[in-house]
Amino acid sequence: MNIALRGHFAWAKVALPIALALLLVLTQAAPARADGGWVPSISGPNGTVYAIVVVPSGGICGGGSCAGRIYVGGSFSSAGGVPANNVAYYEYGQWYAVGSGTNGTVYALGWGSDKLYAGGSFSQAGGVAVTNFAVWNHSAWSSPASTVNGVINSISSYGSRYLLIGGNFSSPVYGIGVYDASGSSWSETDLGPASNT
Repeated sequence: MNIALRGHFAWAKVALPIALALLLVLTQAAPARADGGWVPSISGPNGTVYAIVVVPSGGICGGGSCAGRIYVGGSFSSAGGVPANNVAYYEYGQWYAVGSGTNGTVYALGWGSDKLYAGGSFSQAGGVAVTNFAVWNHSAWSSPASTVNGVINSISSYGSRYLLIGGNFSSPVYGIGVYDASGSSWSETDLGPASNT
């Protein structure tokens, strides 16, 4: 498994140690389970991982708790021997596909309003036409109501429902914007505290 980091790293003093800890979970001889236990060594994705997101405490997936579930995105065709197109998740010692995945590289993952958001360079997710941005509701992929016109390189959760998204796009915002996962709308960035989380 290869792991690649992309982008500008002004946030590295805080986020890099957290990201490295997550990478260790996926690469050590005895990776951690989502519930804090330990499992024997397993193999990871067979290609490059660009994005990792862990479902936060209180996260709900399809009606049940999934806090601690680890999603990975990148450029791969399987994870732990399980067929998975560019996005997969790891939970309780097992790898799982996320539907039929995407038809291109996933550079970024984010969690908002109890859904998984994927960004990158792809035109389909789960067989549905999308434009580099897709949402997984734990049973199917779909295109957000409002999407971008270029490649998404990064997604960061901002409160429980907002996603700070960056990339090479000029619409609906230019290069970086805030996506409201509850209202499916975009706004220019205001990097102050989230007022409505």
